[in-house]
Amino acid sequence: MSGVDQGMSTELLHEAWGLLQLVIVGGIMGFLANRTLDSGLRTRGLSATIGLFGLYLAPFLVEAGWPWPTGPMVAGQPLLPAVVVTLGLMGTLKLLGLGLAGPRW
Repeated sequence: MSGVDQGMSTELLHEAWGLLQLVIVGGIMGFLANRTLDSGLRTRGLSATIGLFGLYLAPFLVEAGWPWPTGPMVAGQPLLPAVVVTLGLMGTLKLLGLGLAGPRW
């Protein structure tokens, strides 16, 4: 392999490793948020999707004026705002699930 090909392979591997880290952390955050709040919605992949969406929205929350330290970074994404966004989204789904269930009496 030439030097250019090796450099491209290393950059691609680095990007894939960062993406894998984000997917794993997003899935764990979503799983823990679902276990904590129990949204009541039983859809396959919902908790992982909510975790990844929390990671996606976290930088926008930081730019909008996040008043506290962002905590550790995972692949360039702030972790503490991502946890807050994930819990907020799961809480919203919890309220939606309660509304869809109707009255309980």
